[in-house]
Amino acid sequence: MKIILLTSTSLKSQIVYTYLKGKYDVSGVVVDNSNKILKIRRRRIKRRIKKMGVFTVCQQFLFCQMVIPLLIRIGQRRVNEIIGDHKIENPLNHDDMIEVENINDEETLDYLKQKKPDLVIVKGTSILSSRTLAQIGCPIINFHIGITPRYRGLHGGYWALYKKDKKNFGSTIHFVDKGIDTGDVIVQKRIGVMKADNFYTYQILQTKECLDCFDYAIEKIAKGFTKIEAKSQNRKKEVSRFYSHPTLLQYLYGRLFLGVK
Repeated sequence: MKIILLTSTSLKSQIVYTYLKGKYDVSGVVVDNSNKILKIRRRRIKRRIKKMGVFTVCQQFLFCQMVIPLLIRIGQRRVNEIIGDHKIENPLNHDDMIEVENINDEETLDYLKQKKPDLVIVKGTSILSSRTLAQIGCPIINFHIGITPRYRGLHGGYWALYKKDKKNFGSTIHFVDKGIDTGDVIVQKRIGVMKADNFYTYQILQTKECLDCFDYAIEKIAKGFTKIEAKSQNRKKEVSRFYSHPTLLQYLYGRLFLGVK
């Protein structure tokens, strides 16, 4: 099965790339650099302000700028434990790789048409547009570090702990549709956390410990498993909510009163 990976260069994406490259025919990689483009980031902030308000977005900004860098430093030893002796490879070093300013650029579609993959895997990119989805002529799956549809969006593991829902700390592989993490589920895996984990390491843990979900999903799709079959096996309606970054006040409350780091 010929696979194309749409991804970023974050550590989580590197872990996924390393795993897939070591086991499957990853014939090409598209690296989404939209998070590095200032004008794209400004548009996203404006949309977020319109949706959530200036106060909430400013609080999220403070959390991202003040707290996350500290948690990354504190959690580095734990990250090293999670990764272990595995050598992590950067998707930028793939033999057949392109970088795009936006995953929905024409360059992405031209590349996919040229490569003719049997499966497209998404990990860590911005949202695929309806136009892009319509022009990819093969199954598209997403590796989501959270349990969908209950925890869609960002930081699904953190929000599960915040909501005192430890049983739903894990990851999901689902088909990609027009919504945000709303596609029909192929496989999910729940895992546990350690006291040494924090907001940053939760995501690394969810990625590393749920990589075997790819084996199940790829095998199913190789045997002809479709969106229709996935939909039929996910008939039960579940609570669905989209989550974003916590605000500084939310994080402090969770840390002081809920014990969620």
